[in-house]
Amino acid sequence: MAVYIIKWMGDWQGTAIERKLKDYVHSKYSDQVCSSAAVKAIFHDILRERDRLCEIAPRCKKPIIRLEEPGLIGDQFSIRLNDENGVGNRALIALKPTSTLFIAEGEQLFDAVDDTTEVKGGAQ
Repeated sequence: MAVYIIKWMGDWQGTAIERKLKDYVHSKYSDQVCSSAAVKAIFHDILRERDRLCEIAPRCKKPIIRLEEPGLIGDQFSIRLNDENGVGNRALIALKPTSTLFIAEGEQLFDAVDDTTEVKGGAQ
C-alpha cells in the first residue's frame, strides 16, 4: 500500500463556485495523509461537493475537475480544475508519495471504513 501526503497547490482565484470549492478542498484535505486506495474516493468527494455547490446556485457554470494519475514523468497524483484559457493556476491538490513514514509501536495508520473519504484519529 502506497501512502500519499496531500499538499494544497491552489490559489484563491476563479469564479465564486471555484473559490468555494477551493476553500472546501483546502480545509478538508490540505496536509492530510491518505492511502493509494483513497485517492479516487477523495476525487469523487470533491466532485460531489462541486455538484452540491452547483445545486445551490443552478445558474453557475459547473467547473470541470480532472484527476491526473502518475505518468511517465513523476509519481504523484494531482486533482485540478480544467484549464480552459491557458492562464492561471488551476491546481487544487497534489498527492505526493512518501518514501518513509514513521509511526509509533502499537499505532494504527488507517481505520477501515466503508466510505474512505475521511478517517478521524482517536478511539471510534
